[in-house]
Amino acid sequence: MLLKGKLTKRIFLIATLILAVATVASAFGGTISPMRFHSIPAIWALAFPYCVILLCIVGLIDIFVSPVSAWIVLMTLVICRNPLVANFPFHINLSEKSADIKLLTYNVANFRNFDKRGQENDPSETIRYILNSEADVVALQEFLPLKRNIRNPQPYDSLFIKYPYAVISPDRQAVFSKYPLTELSKPSSKDGSMIARAYNIRTGKGDITLLNLHLQSIGLTDKDREIYRELTSGRSQELSNIKHTLLSKLRNAFIGRMEQATSIRNYLNTVKGPVLICGDFNDVPLSYAQRTIMGDEFKDAYRQSAKVPSITFHVSRMYFRIDHILYNHCFTPIITYCDHIPSSDHYPVISKLIINQ
Repeated sequence: MLLKGKLTKRIFLIATLILAVATVASAFGGTISPMRFHSIPAIWALAFPYCVILLCIVGLIDIFVSPVSAWIVLMTLVICRNPLVANFPFHINLSEKSADIKLLTYNVANFRNFDKRGQENDPSETIRYILNSEADVVALQEFLPLKRNIRNPQPYDSLFIKYPYAVISPDRQAVFSKYPLTELSKPSSKDGSMIARAYNIRTGKGDITLLNLHLQSIGLTDKDREIYRELTSGRSQELSNIKHTLLSKLRNAFIGRMEQATSIRNYLNTVKGPVLICGDFNDVPLSYAQRTIMGDEFKDAYRQSAKVPSITFHVSRMYFRIDHILYNHCFTPIITYCDHIPSSDHYPVISKLIINQ
């Protein structure tokens, strides 16, 4: 019996050590350029929230089975405290001040309805949400303005009534605003494939520069998604298939976002005053791309002012927070949250901010 108890403790110690190493590796994978080590550290970064959850579950068991292992869990969480807070924000005592601007960012997926209860090409639920959000500025990605694809154009027309200022770009970026809005020269990438737009918004407390981004996606096909679903459901899959589909596409996407993030960073170095950055980054908190864009002067609004953690992408079992709102020192976020609206494959993110004078 004593021997069995020692074996159990040893097993949990080994399991805890493996999870601890994996958690630390994933926590800081975003600090390493995707050009190095075949982008493996960048892929690790995607797994960080799941590593933390598994580590905490094992840690709770360790308390009763192997107290020494429980201390390893605690030390690991302390080491990873910065990525931990970025991925799992909890803010209770938030400011009760009134906001100067309410910003909504939303990848509307060409108004394709992912809620199976509705019609596939009926964007009414998505548009009604935008109209009811009472946001001052709405930044949209994958915005398809073709009214002939809409069964009920009335909600679509209501967008232009509620938001008298709008800029719709041919790359399916759109910004609707209650404040005067003009488009600025946009950030550009080497190959011209980056989807990023810049705008000047004239508020009652001065001008704001807004960047609306849609960074490079993985570009998975339906077959690729099926491979991923099989992996996450425990069904086996040939390693060669995984390597030549998921891993290679992930690596290309990480490198593409790294180059795009560098171009955006260079653009931001030329911009002064209040700046907000939002959109679909296609990457997680503290990824290499987000770190590059943020530099030293930008902060993540969700990390700084969200009550609970959340995801923003929710289909094909790919549960990640990849939509972000960043701000510089000219703002103070009051509250940032994500609404779980199923009509798009992304959830919208809203932030209420004060403009510092």
